Amino acid sequence: YSDVHRRLHFELQALTDRFGFYDLLLVNTSGEVVYSVSKEADFATNLLDGPYRGSNLAAAFSAALDAPSSDDSQLVDFTMYRPSFNEPAAFVAAPVDGDGRRIGVLVFQIPAAEIDHVMTSGRTWRADGLGETGETYLVGSDFLMRSNSRFFLEDSVGFLSAQRSAGALAVGIKRIEDFDTTILLQKVRTEAAEAALSGKTDTRVSIDYRGVPVLTSYAPLPIEGLHWAVLSEIDAEEAFAPIRRLTRKAVLSLGGIALLVLPLSWLLARRFVAPIVALESAAQRFAEGDQQVEVPTSSGDELGRLSRSFNQMVAAIRRQTEALIRNNEELESIRSVIVRWDPSGEILF
Repeated sequence: YSDVHRRLHFELQALTDRFGFYDLLLVNTSGEVVYSVSKEADFATNLLDGPYRGSNLAAAFSAALDAPSSDDSQLVDFTMYRPSFNEPAAFVAAPVDGDGRRIGVLVFQIPAAEIDHVMTSGRTWRADGLGETGETYLVGSDFLMRSNSRFFLEDSVGFLSAQRSAGALAVGIKRIEDFDTTILLQKVRTEAAEAALSGKTDTRVSIDYRGVPVLTSYAPLPIEGLHWAVLSEIDAEEAFAPIRRLTRKAVLSLGGIALLVLPLSWLLARRFVAPIVALESAAQRFAEGDQQVEVPTSSGDELGRLSRSFNQMVAAIRRQTEALIRNNEELESIRSVIVRWDPSGEILF
């Protein structure tokens, strides 16, 4: 065994490190773990009747052993894995065939840290455009997180304090604090998580696992063997802050425009309405008998031409009136001459 191990171990260890796996295990058809890169407590145990027969490693082994083809890989969800100090672990297993028969199973142990690194982009939320409160995380069918909460990673003390204030169970908070993770410990029984796990995809405002209103986008995660959902959320206050700022700017801009437009409108109104008011006043005075009325005609626009026309009309009526008055005076003088000439005072015409 030592000779074979010496020849193969470094190559298998390099393969494990290259793809970021926590461990690589070889299990024979009898369920015995005959090789492990990490050599933890599961090494050299039997997955069918040994101490870890109820683990997700044993489930992955059994599923792969019964797979119809060596091309069929089996993925088993995360659980707290006791041989790895109760760290969250998932397993992917594939059967190994040789000489036309099944000779064993190859198993890779997937650490939560690798998936967590993907979901947090190496904790570069701000660089990824998620601002101060945005995060993307995974939820399993049991409504427990499969990746860490950004708020826990950035401020674990503040996160746990907020959980206490929200009424979370003390034992759950203590486990998150002891294991230093929210994976498989933080419950996300929200409307968005329930909808995503039921197969729905949507974007809406909802309440997150902290009890805070968020803008959330969610969808089921189509990975064979898993029933997960992915949620991307940002606090509603931050998400809609640009809209509120734009609204304030628009209101201020409109207010400024109004302050400029109103005086200008008043000046323009006076410019355009004043001649009409003057024309109306002159017409009223003329109707009351003032034939000496005259409207100023300083402008050369339509109102100016209308004012000049009005003045010309008044002048014409005034001339006609004056002519009528003169004619009447002449008739009166002729009548008086005739009356003096006829002693009877009778006028024959």
